[in-house]
Amino acid sequence: MEITRALPARFPGARTRVNAYGGVTLVFEHGGAWLEARIREGIDLEVFVRTLDVPGLELTIECDGRHERLPSHVRGGSIVGADDHEIARALDLLGASRCVNDLRVRRSDDPIADLWIDVPAERALLDAVWVTRTQRAVGEVVQLESFRYQVGDGQVMFSRRGYDLDQVHRAFLAAATVATRPHRIATAWLDAARGLGGTTTTERWDLADRGGEFAVTFDRNPAEVRVDCVRRHPGDDDEHRGLYTRARARRLAAHGDRWALWQRDLPRAHRPNPGRGLHPVAHLTLDALAADPARLLARLRPHEALLAAAAPSSIATVDDAIELWWPGLVDDPARLGPAVELLSKLAGEVDASAGPYR
Repeated sequence: MEITRALPARFPGARTRVNAYGGVTLVFEHGGAWLEARIREGIDLEVFVRTLDVPGLELTIECDGRHERLPSHVRGGSIVGADDHEIARALDLLGASRCVNDLRVRRSDDPIADLWIDVPAERALLDAVWVTRTQRAVGEVVQLESFRYQVGDGQVMFSRRGYDLDQVHRAFLAAATVATRPHRIATAWLDAARGLGGTTTTERWDLADRGGEFAVTFDRNPAEVRVDCVRRHPGDDDEHRGLYTRARARRLAAHGDRWALWQRDLPRAHRPNPGRGLHPVAHLTLDALAADPARLLARLRPHEALLAAAAPSSIATVDDAIELWWPGLVDDPARLGPAVELLSKLAGEVDASAGPYR
């Protein structure tokens, strides 16, 4: 229990509770977010840090070990080990070899897995590499220990053999940095939203179609535009693992017009379906259908620059709203801003009175 008693002191304000099944749960703050970690002490130390639970998300982050042999000397008929300078040089060589290329990330075929390990996570993982001095047949060596972290089932897990408090603390920080990736995504969204006069609803990014409450909102007179992320497009099957950004604005005066526009190379399953009785629309760079093609052309003509800058995969009327879709996570203000203004204008049939695009 030595680690579970000593580790909370490394995290101001942390608290612990003993679990009924054994082990301890540590509640601690990291990067502005409060996290929970289950700790089990045995032959190995096992740690499970809670994070966003994304079904199907699987990540394994590994780093191979390597070593530097320490020189030995014969002095006065005796074998003498390396001096402090030689040990420091070996440590420097190992430290210099720690780079992002050493990290091997095995991931499920999933766009969310592709964005999970960012620069702060890479730095924390490399900083957590353990360095030890061991005796081998070739002599004394300075060993860079291998490690493995796994992400899945709503947790980041690692196990280590050995109970050096400083090393455990660094490993804990690495796991916590990986676990708080959704918080950093939310922070990036908030920065983009504030620059465009909007805000976010929660401090942790998640998926709207998985019950998540995270969204980016823009109050554009007369319409509100809401942007969120979803796991599946309406045209995807139930087992699909995807990531899409969706922007939506409720139409204040739905005149019964129905229309849809989409990129010409968009898969058929992802093309919007606003209903029957629609007609092809000519003179557009996108494929389009509309109940009244002439009216749609007249509505879009003043907003062609916004549509081109937003570059959505599709935009269409959906019941009493207008929805715009992108594949992947899109928080670039250069696309987000025009999309917000475009939706507010089309939904409200008036010029938006707020925002940088006028």
